[in-house]
Amino acid sequence: MGRLRACLLVAAGLAVLWLVTEFLARWLGTHRKLTFLAVMLCTSGLLSVIIALQKRTLRSRLLQMPEQERKALARISDDVKFALPKAGVAQVRNTVIAGKILVNGPLLPLMLGPFLIMQTCFAIEPPLPQFLALGAGFTAAWLWWSVSVYHWRRWARSRGMSAAEVQYHGEGANLLWPRGHFFERTEWKHRN
Repeated sequence: MGRLRACLLVAAGLAVLWLVTEFLARWLGTHRKLTFLAVMLCTSGLLSVIIALQKRTLRSRLLQMPEQERKALARISDDVKFALPKAGVAQVRNTVIAGKILVNGPLLPLMLGPFLIMQTCFAIEPPLPQFLALGAGFTAAWLWWSVSVYHWRRWARSRGMSAAEVQYHGEGANLLWPRGHFFERTEWKHRN
């Protein structure tokens, strides 16, 4: 029942966003799909701010707890363990930012590059070549992710982060798949 409820909640949220988009598109006189993209980006940014504020609140509440309780919670939960402030937090943040830039940054250009080059440089009849170009771009992007995330993981470990900390922050930054996920096995030189 929990999964059905979550799916219904997501569907209701998307329906509300679509209604907001319809209103804004008519009011501003803009294209509906572009307005929907803008609404989705704004919503994503708002949710990111809310999550950052929740993490800050969790950190401050943890600091108000007695030391023994904090340590007990840290043994149970990675969320608590890595929310606690420690020396080198700026280093962890910089490592995650570097991962976002170096791992995720090239993905969109790699994914759409073959398609855009084919569209601008060659006069080829659609749709099969376009699908092949998109498939080639997707493959190139996945290969980039597979190799670069392995190197980012090694680099983050060399900067003093534990394997669990790298995994936790990598998942939070959408750099890594969750432990045991099928797609995690597509990392280059993946080791369990």
